[in-house]
Amino acid sequence: MVGGESGRGAVADSASLYITEGGKARRVGLDGRPRWTLGRAAPGNAPDIPLSSPAAGRNQGQLLRVGGSWFYCDGGSVNGTFYRGKRLGGGRTVHPVMLEDGDILSVGPGGETAPVWLLFTINS
Repeated sequence: MVGGESGRGAVADSASLYITEGGKARRVGLDGRPRWTLGRAAPGNAPDIPLSSPAAGRNQGQLLRVGGSWFYCDGGSVNGTFYRGKRLGGGRTVHPVMLEDGDILSVGPGGETAPVWLLFTINS
């Protein structure tokens, strides 16, 4: 089993999120705090990890560290977040999914053709 299905999740304080959008990739180190917001920046909205794609919502989601485990929770974005082929969110807030090293999430409509890809990794 992989990801949240195994019940183990990612156990680490130090992790990274690799973001690919608009043909460009970047890395965000997830060190030092337990909560990171993701979304499209707009007046009055400054997410910790800004996404530039119009497919991303202003409150796309959150990465949460609880103990040594990491979780992702869609923030009720209209286009949703896809995790293992399943749509999270889509206009409603959903329960967090436990992440494991190597998990991939996609943001926006289209699943495999989504405009934003997120790769979660544990730093060893």
